[in-house]
Amino acid sequence: MREARGGMAIERQGRALLWPFLLLAGCIYGIALLICMRLPVLPQPQLLANAVSLDLTVTLTLGFWLLIARPQRLSWATVAACFAGSLLFAELLLPEQYPGLLTPLAIIAAPLELLVVGYIVLTVRRYLRLLTSRRKADAGAVDMLQNLHGCTAEVAGRNWIAALLTSELAMLHYAFSRPVHRASAELPATEFSYHERCDYGSLVLAVSILAGFELVAVHALVASLWSHSLAWLLSGLSAYGLLWLRADYVASTRRPLEIRDGLLLLRCGLRWTAVVPLELIESLDMLQEQARQSAPGELRMLLCGDPNCRLRLREPVPVHGAFGIRRRVSGILLAIDDPQGFLSQFSKGIASKDPGS
Repeated sequence: MREARGGMAIERQGRALLWPFLLLAGCIYGIALLICMRLPVLPQPQLLANAVSLDLTVTLTLGFWLLIARPQRLSWATVAACFAGSLLFAELLLPEQYPGLLTPLAIIAAPLELLVVGYIVLTVRRYLRLLTSRRKADAGAVDMLQNLHGCTAEVAGRNWIAALLTSELAMLHYAFSRPVHRASAELPATEFSYHERCDYGSLVLAVSILAGFELVAVHALVASLWSHSLAWLLSGLSAYGLLWLRADYVASTRRPLEIRDGLLLLRCGLRWTAVVPLELIESLDMLQEQARQSAPGELRMLLCGDPNCRLRLREPVPVHGAFGIRRRVSGILLAIDDPQGFLSQFSKGIASKDPGS
């Protein structure tokens, strides 16, 4: 418990320092862009190019180490990767006739890049071995999203950067997986779906078809009026959104709610995950039409539509969301396809935890 609290404190500190780093990076790139645009007409352009190249590489990497890597206890490989990436952007930004100090910096970066590649290869191999062993150990109830986050925590520690990368990896996994088409009656007695009642699959299909037409039209319009680069950027963002939407739907079919081993496993596609001990649950109520608004401290853990169950907790519990988001909530609103069956199974779970009641 103490280690988990320490990890959460480190993650909160890293999130607080993210904005100062982004402000620093924005100032460096903004000033560098202004100088690079006027280098030919400025006095001593080569000296200015040297200063700009140092700011874009060394200063930015130093800021990353002080504000991100050091507080988050990230490995040296992340700092080296930041330096290599900043060098690449500096080469794109600086004019060819004024390269500054990029040539000697590139010589320094060459062995670092080889070390980073080797480190990444070894880390990926360790990650895949750990993921395979976890899947074999829990073959009866594999939740790939939780397995990915668990493996990342063991390999890279608990920090928001690792959580963000894991969310993207999970998105790709589910986006290229098939949905599991099982009716509520076909699920085991301890599992409960939440995507049928709101017909989430049809909604995703309709949005994808409309967005596909919109993507082509906007791409052609932006390419003709502004630039091809901006058009491809907007098209890439739209394609990513469609991919994430499909992944969220597939995850909703593969990640049902579950009651087992004295725990209530709450899942909502790619969006939310929570593990709630049954003894922390104060009440589970069916909702009427007029009582479906969320109260302060409550989370609407549903795909779309209105909730039909309210879970009240004796004390706040952590809820993990997409992109490394984390919240502590004292109540959760759910939309379950079989609320009566869920309530019945929940009552059995409470009775088994407290035989004397």
